[in-house]
Amino acid sequence: MGGGIDHVMVSRHSNFQESRCMYVVLKDGKKEDFSYRKCLENLVRKKYPDVAESFIGKHFRKPRGRAGGDQAPATPLPSSTEANE
Repeated sequence: MGGGIDHVMVSRHSNFQESRCMYVVLKDGKKEDFSYRKCLENLVRKKYPDVAESFIGKHFRKPRGRAGGDQAPATPLPSSTEANE
């Protein structure tokens, strides 16, 4: 990449402030966002085209939404006093 890679970092995406993204920071200071997941998916598609979609569907699940932070469990867990009763 151009003049070379200085480091990799995690930061908020400029267009999607609720998302954290990985960036490659070049020696000239320019930042390029990238997805390690997309890199791996493309590798699997290139190397194993006949089984890629099935493999990706099974092993590369889409991340669950985190709107507002971590989501509470669908069924609340009993409190420590309820569990001891």
